[in-house]
Amino acid sequence: MRHLQIFFTLAVACSNTLAQPAAQSLSGTIQGFPNGQVFILKYNNSHLFAYEVMDSTHTDSMGYFNMVQPVTPGMYRICQGRRGWYSSNPGNTLHLWLGFGEEVSFHTLVNDCTGSARFSKGWYNTWWFDNERVLQPYLQRLSISMQLLDIYPGSANHFCAQIRREYLKAQRECAAAGRRLQKQQPANPLLTCQQRMIVPFTGRQFKKKDRTLFWQQHLLDSVDFSNSPLQASHLLGQKLEQYLGLFGYPYDFISREAMDSGLLAAVRGIIEHAKNGYYTRDNPAVRTASLQFVAAWLYSFCEDKGLHHCLAYTAAQMTEDVFTSTCNVSPGTLQTLQRMQASQRLQPGMPAPEISLNGAAAKSLADIKASKTLVVFWASWCPHCRQELPLLKKLYDSSGHRDWEVLAVSIDTNQQAWTNAGAGGGFGWINYCDLKGWDSGPAKDYGVFATPQFYLLDRQKRIIARPGSVEEVKRMID
Repeated sequence: MRHLQIFFTLAVACSNTLAQPAAQSLSGTIQGFPNGQVFILKYNNSHLFAYEVMDSTHTDSMGYFNMVQPVTPGMYRICQGRRGWYSSNPGNTLHLWLGFGEEVSFHTLVNDCTGSARFSKGWYNTWWFDNERVLQPYLQRLSISMQLLDIYPGSANHFCAQIRREYLKAQRECAAAGRRLQKQQPANPLLTCQQRMIVPFTGRQFKKKDRTLFWQQHLLDSVDFSNSPLQASHLLGQKLEQYLGLFGYPYDFISREAMDSGLLAAVRGIIEHAKNGYYTRDNPAVRTASLQFVAAWLYSFCEDKGLHHCLAYTAAQMTEDVFTSTCNVSPGTLQTLQRMQASQRLQPGMPAPEISLNGAAAKSLADIKASKTLVVFWASWCPHCRQELPLLKKLYDSSGHRDWEVLAVSIDTNQQAWTNAGAGGGFGWINYCDLKGWDSGPAKDYGVFATPQFYLLDRQKRIIARPGSVEEVKRMID
């Protein structure tokens, strides 16, 4: 009932306050892509696979297509064929701002969609791509200058002084170019999006450690996590990953545990900005919207990487209104916030949610009498599951599963796929699937967001730990 009430409130309140623009056409020609399928993907920060398919059509013999574009403002992904779904390769995918009340028409080349895109309609996208093309040379000069500064950090010779001058000059010229582009279309709604994403210049911070510290303190200064079009794009996620990179993500950590500890400072910085940043410190509504976006993104990220301490800290920092003032959040974000709440009930020492197995050898999780029980959430289509479950089977068979048992809960929706995967893998443990996928009762109760996911329980079915891999399981049961 509570779920229905939340969605009813969302539908009524938002229909009264948000005027949807009229549908506009989206057309394009992908030269060299005749009779091919074209997809529009919508960004979804609340899901492990960050995009969901909105629509699709086919090009004609000349590579031309036409469809009605989405009406919700945001950045959408146009993909030539299915290979663009899982790849950020600019060759077969093109990011467009849609839903701003203007027709968009473009021409591009197959396998070079981003680099060769030209617009005959759609001044907003024309302006955005012009920004990218004009600023790119300055950003490249900045990047090269920084690399040279890192190679010659302490030298005082003429060459190093010249590099420093070039670094400062590139910053000045990049800032001036940005101001010129902003003056071209001062009423362009994308100007706000751009201003909310600016990377601050470091000025005379020449040493790498000084630049890193500066960006740790200021990279998020201009970022507005409550901005609706930005929430409906991949740009905020890119900015957050860039910020995590300042703390060593992903290459500076030798283990999941090290990453979980090392990124805690970054998580604190993100949440502090969402709470007390430039746009949020004096506006409670904006603060709530910012925290909701950040909570959903961090939950997705931490669950995917197995960062349980970072996730617990994130959940503990959320104020009550993040979970109750949900009128304007997307259904995906709402679902993620509910999963975050569920995860708070799944800390070590807490009782594990019961699972009714409906006709399996054991009628429920409570019926399993082993001193330890490993609950595994998996799916037949999950590549990581196909790597981990054979390792788990080897451990299970080699130990004779003495005094421990496995309950494998599949989130499949296809009976045959689940049956074939279990039979083909020779999984002799307790297997269960209600064919409801992510909406299954156990998946919701355990806050399952990604697979595989492990919960190790004691005899009383209290949570001992959440192993991140079969190798960790082995250490815990030995």
